[in-house]
Amino acid sequence: MAGERTSIEQRTGAFTGLTLAGTREQMLSAIIESLTKASADRLPLLQATGTKLKHEVVVSGGASDRLDKLMHRDWPGSWKYRAVTEATMRGLGTIEPRQ
Repeated sequence: MAGERTSIEQRTGAFTGLTLAGTREQMLSAIIESLTKASADRLPLLQATGTKLKHEVVVSGGASDRLDKLMHRDWPGSWKYRAVTEATMRGLGTIEPRQ
């Protein structure tokens, strides 16, 4: 969800409106909320290309923190979330090919 990890050009980002009362956990929560919403907003763009979507999502790390609840909230339709240890390292090889 976070984008391309192999890009040579490093992306940048910033927070605005922070106060000294803001915690690391609140900043992380804002990042996760934003990434979840942004990925949900891209689903119609992908569907518009005629790409058939398999409604199974591999989740790594966030499954124990209920990332799936955020995704159920923001992603339209019926999705199944499956926790896989080190999913990022396993890559697409963890997803079964469609028949």
